[in-house]
Formats: sequence, structure tokens, C-alpha cells
Amino acid sequence: MINYIIGIIPATYFLDRFGLRISLIVAASTNVLGTIIKCFSIDRSGFWIGMIGQTIISSGQLFILNIPPMLSATWFAADEVTIATAYGVFGNQIGVALGFLIPPLLMPKFSSLNKTNLSLSSIELNHDEKNKQIRQALIWLTWPLAIITTIILILIFIFFKDQPDVPPSEAQALLRKSEKKSYTESMRELIYNRNFSLLFISYGLNVGVCYAVSTVLGAIVVQTMGSEYQNDAGFMGSLIIISGIFGSIICGYILAWTSKFKLITVITYVSAMIGFIVFAVALKIKSILLMYLISVMLGFFMAGYLPIGFEFAAEVTYPIAE
Repeated sequence: MINYIIGIIPATYFLDRFGLRISLIVAASTNVLGTIIKCFSIDRSGFWIGMIGQTIISSGQLFILNIPPMLSATWFAADEVTIATAYGVFGNQIGVALGFLIPPLLMPKFSSLNKTNLSLSSIELNHDEKNKQIRQALIWLTWPLAIITTIILILIFIFFKDQPDVPPSEAQALLRKSEKKSYTESMRELIYNRNFSLLFISYGLNVGVCYAVSTVLGAIVVQTMGSEYQNDAGFMGSLIIISGIFGSIICGYILAWTSKFKLITVITYVSAMIGFIVFAVALKIKSILLMYLISVMLGFFMAGYLPIGFEFAAEVTYPIAE
């Protein structure tokens, strides 16, 4: 997230200047490089190697997270743009959901031992065995990911084109014929656009809270409920993202059908606020079942708003390019 704050403006300039194909190749290349570096961080001494790899990967996300609205506007007809954006966000959310779900399943489970009745050699043997199991789990976590990202890079390089030969909509046809505004001119117009500024703040708060809760959910659940609920925290995180996937698609179809940007935005924000209130109550009364149920609600409305925000921004800033 820190990398995103620092690099988002240069990344959007790069995307505007060089287009979809070059931006995606750069993003996929950083993913490959970062995941390969993380393959060599599986030992206890390799923490900083892993952090370097993760930082490189986060640089690629600067491009990838901004791709869906531009990709849908470039490649899809006007009545398909909203749904295409929803599916673009859907792909990103799938990856986040797997990130919550797979690591807890791969990591070995260790029971606590009463060390008072064990010899020093037994403790050392047990410690070495734990390290060996953790190392094996990290191998299964890092190497397949490096292979998958490499395959994706090859597919993008071979098959992906910057834009279709025939414009998919009148807006795209006019955009190709008209003189393109400079990046600084477009940014200046955005800054003085009141509707965009309000949407920028509200969308940032919504998405920021969503990602913050997803990040610290494990710590919140373990501290409140106990360490035996660590896996439940991972499953709740997956539920938030998976329900957000369905929320993205459903809200995308509703938006394409109604075009009620403001109404849908208000409904999602109010529903998310109610969900957080109930989630706080669930933590207070320590109801794991209620926390699971509210995780679904939070994900549906908070993560489900992601494609709506993209399309709402394009709507209030037209004719500035996506």
C-alpha cells in the first residue's frame, strides 16, 4: 500500500503514455521477478529477500489495479463496459481470496509441548522438524506461483494487443480521431472537478477500510477469540473477498441495467457501515458464527463497490480518458 501511494501517479502516467500492452508486460515482468526472488527467501534468514521480492511485486500492482476500466473501455462496446470492468476486478479479487485461503492450508499445524518433561536434544529435534515442515510448505507456496506468473507473462507477450483494429464504441472512435490531452492537463481538470474529488475521498475511505480490515483481520480475531481461531480468520478473509467477487459481478449487472451510480453507491456505503457495527458487536460478544455471516455482508458491499467506483469516476470525468 505504501508503494501504491508513492507510485500511483507515475504508473498512471506510464499507462497513459505507453498504453495497455506495454504496461501489462511491465507489470507481469515485475510479478515474475518478484515471485522468483521470493523463492529464495524460504529460510529463516531470508526474510528481507522476501520483502524485496514482495516490494517488486507491489510495483507491478500499480499497473494491474488500474487496468480494468481502461481495458473495458478500449475493448468492449458501451453497453458492456460496466460488466467488463466488474469481471476485471473479479480476477484481482480471486487472487486476493486465494492469498487468504491457500497459505493457512499449506502451513503445518503444531501443538504446544510441555518442555519441562523434554530433554534439550528432544526440544532441538522438534524445533528442526518444525523448520523443515515450514520450509517445505513455503516451497509449495512460492515455486508454483513463480511458474504461474511466468506462464501469464508469456501469454500476454504473445497474444495481447494494445487495442482492437475496429473501435468497439462511438466514444472510442471519437477518442482515436481527436487530439489527445496531455497527462498534466487531464490531472489539472480532475483536481478542479468537484464531483471527482468527492468520489475520490469516499472511494478511498471505502477501499482503504476494506483492505485494512482484510490485512489485520487475523490479528483482530486471534487477539479477541484466541490463537485456536487463526484458521477461522483466514477463512473469514476468504469469505470477504469471495463475497466481494459476487458483489462486483452482481453490482456490475445492476449498474449496467439501471445506470443509477449515486443510488447504488449510497446503498453500498450504508450497508457496509451497518455491517461494521454488527461486526464490532460480534467481536464484543465473541460470536464466531456472527463474524462469519457479517464477513459475507462486508465483502459483498465493500469489495463489491470496486468496479462501481471505477465506472462512476469515468462517468463524472467524461470526456477525460479512463
